[in-house]
Amino acid sequence: MTNADINIAEQTFEQVLQQVKNKQYISAEQACRQLLHTYPQYLPAWQLLSQIQLMNKQPKAALESINKILQLNPDDIPTKLKKIKCLHACEKFNDAKHLALEVYALAPKNPEWCGVLGACLSSLKLYPQALQLYIDLVQRGHKSASLFYNIATIERFLGNMPAAEAALNKAIEFNPQDYEAIALRSDIITQKTDNNHIKQLQELLHQGIKEPKNSVKINYALAKELEDIGDYQASFRYLKAGADLRREHMQYDAEKETQTIARVMQSFNQSWQNSTTKGSSKQAPIFIIGLPRTGTTLVERILESHSEVTSAGELNNFATTLVDLCQRLKHEKQDKSADLVALSQKVDFEQLGEAYMTSIAELVPAEDRLIDKMPLNFLYAGLIHQALPNAKIIHLRRHPLDTCYAIYKKLFKNSYAFSYNLEEIANYYIAYDKLMQHWHELMPGVIYDIEYEQLVNNSEAETKRLLAFCDLPWQDQCLRFYDNKSASTTASAAQVRQPIYSHSVAKWRNYEKELVPLIQRLKAANIKL
Repeated sequence: MTNADINIAEQTFEQVLQQVKNKQYISAEQACRQLLHTYPQYLPAWQLLSQIQLMNKQPKAALESINKILQLNPDDIPTKLKKIKCLHACEKFNDAKHLALEVYALAPKNPEWCGVLGACLSSLKLYPQALQLYIDLVQRGHKSASLFYNIATIERFLGNMPAAEAALNKAIEFNPQDYEAIALRSDIITQKTDNNHIKQLQELLHQGIKEPKNSVKINYALAKELEDIGDYQASFRYLKAGADLRREHMQYDAEKETQTIARVMQSFNQSWQNSTTKGSSKQAPIFIIGLPRTGTTLVERILESHSEVTSAGELNNFATTLVDLCQRLKHEKQDKSADLVALSQKVDFEQLGEAYMTSIAELVPAEDRLIDKMPLNFLYAGLIHQALPNAKIIHLRRHPLDTCYAIYKKLFKNSYAFSYNLEEIANYYIAYDKLMQHWHELMPGVIYDIEYEQLVNNSEAETKRLLAFCDLPWQDQCLRFYDNKSASTTASAAQVRQPIYSHSVAKWRNYEKELVPLIQRLKAANIKL
């Protein structure tokens, strides 16, 4: 490019930048393309185009632009980091991992780049590399609350709870108002009567916390620590205060959600099943379903300890694949009134099964059986069987009151909106229970129920039955699941590092008086308690 060309390109580029600042993304993208048509080697325009495409949620298009940038500047680490994110968004996980490890091997020194790379490595489940990257940053003198918090979360995923606690203490030293770190510290270690943070947590609340979401976290942390030391009445007071505050600041239509579950039961019935062609996939992924806090992670770890099985964790892939097919169907039929439930009845279930298997193809080794441990897949159990007839569906059941209380006392990040009000939990549980009965009647023998209490009290016999259902040969290491070194990112990440224990059975009895409204609602619905 001549100097004159560069001047023209820069002037045009400034105009495009102004369009981006004004959030005129469509016209900015068009202008960028016109600029690049004239000056295809003008690097800033390619960089801006890729950014616009990412903002418009077009990762495939952004990937093409990023590849152009790397042709012009092959050693640019920020662009490689952006490419990792695009590859991940395009579900090209193996390529994303390969590039992330390539950048990691370059040992970048820039702390901002390392922060982005660490997040990429974590999102790709390359936890040891991410941890080492963060530790190297600390050793080079780059210390902050967020950096120590990142170290703590990975140590927790890997089962190193004392190291996670030490990192959280460091994070809190750097920022005494790091409420996320304070709450996580309470959660990962069982507190003792002579060693806890109850006074500090109460003092934080007494001083006043500006943002409601942070006040919620501290109330939940207090409830957890007080329960650990056996002060159940005080624990429930703080728990209810936190849950009420969380619910107050949520937009959630509980009745609409339970009505949707009722519609699923009405829509996916015997007539639908008889008139719908099943998928033909020979694949046999293992789905673990149920409500949260019922032992789904425990069963996942038992199965994943088998040499032929790998867990992909809690995946949204089945739901998102179903929604994608429904949206295509809606576009083809041009029926704006059709909702997801109505459209789901009409999808091509062979196509659904194939699309789901394609979406998970890179998540585990090809020779391994895959576990999809998304509890809320109970909503789609009938559709899963229709799309993937050979899939194994395992349903966790736990005493209704232990289930509801365990859900109530857990502060979930961005899911399970029904969990902050006892009446809404009861109504959701009733709807879930009816739906599971419906699936069993519609597909007798397809779903394998496993009782949490039975698994805890008779682990070897229950594990043998579980493996037999999954067509897996017996392996002794399945009983030693707590020795499994693979990462766990669920709410039960700390618990699954321990041998099976029974002290969570009948825990609701410590709160029998406080749970009276919940008990009465479940009894009125004929839920067996």
